[in-house]
Amino acid sequence: MIGDVRFIDHKVADNLEHNILIEKVDPQIKDNRGALINALIIGKSANTEKVLEAGRSKGFSAPRSENYIIKGAKFYHFDWG
Repeated sequence: MIGDVRFIDHKVADNLEHNILIEKVDPQIKDNRGALINALIIGKSANTEKVLEAGRSKGFSAPRSENYIIKGAKFYHFDWG
């Protein structure tokens, strides 16, 4: 569970399952205080490893609850095939 946490200009790449995973937002947090803002999310970079090539990473797995926003996120290279 996550509370009033903002990930701003967060960069992630080459993750096996999830680049970013947020399962639940604390119900006491209101007004969309939890946020992912201007993130750069890369599924597969030139720096990848063989084990990652076989995976199917998800760019972002959203919370199963209210009051979390995503703004300005960019997703690149999720071209598994």
